[in-house]
Amino acid sequence: MENKIQITNKMKLLYTLLSLLIISVFLSFVWVDKELSKISMELEYINQIENSEILNLEKKIDDIKYQCFLMPPNYNAIKQLKSDLDTNIINNAIKNSEGFVFFKFTIKSTNSDNTIMDPSKIDSKEYNKRIQYFNAFAQNNFKLLADQDTLNCVQYLFENPYNLTSDVKILGAFKLKQKYESTDLQIIYNDQLFNQGLIKFYYQKKQLQKTPQLIIK
Repeated sequence: MENKIQITNKMKLLYTLLSLLIISVFLSFVWVDKELSKISMELEYINQIENSEILNLEKKIDDIKYQCFLMPPNYNAIKQLKSDLDTNIINNAIKNSEGFVFFKFTIKSTNSDNTIMDPSKIDSKEYNKRIQYFNAFAQNNFKLLADQDTLNCVQYLFENPYNLTSDVKILGAFKLKQKYESTDLQIIYNDQLFNQGLIKFYYQKKQLQKTPQLIIK
């Protein structure tokens, strides 16, 4: 009789352990599925923003193409964090990005014989002059018009090509009092290097409000 009780107790213990194992595995799959869903959602959001015709504008003057990509705070935060998917960290990064207008500015040549930053096709003196201009002076040539305010570029990074690309790539930001989509915006670049004057990119409020939104839960 005692042997039967011991066997029964062992079976109950085994059953309990097996149940706990099954529950643990199930919860693990649920967590993985949730994380994969989050990754999928964020990747889809990034793809929509980067391919948005509302946020990506360009102007072509002679052989030079100017491209301006207005980056929403949510997009900028996620791109900065890269692989970190912790919800609290993402929300904090988004909160820290609020109040700024971020942009990526690209200058490229449409003529393969007249590239912007290719040292093999530009003499060293001119190449160094362009590097110095974009490193030290170009930041002052970016302005943002928002309502009645004219704002200076407060964050600026020129991505030195180091012979890897012939394009100019700049990341910048303006400090804004309100949400970026709550007013008409105009980013202006005064091209003093190639003497092309004021290059203007106009973002309408009603269009900005149509851009995809990402809600982190």
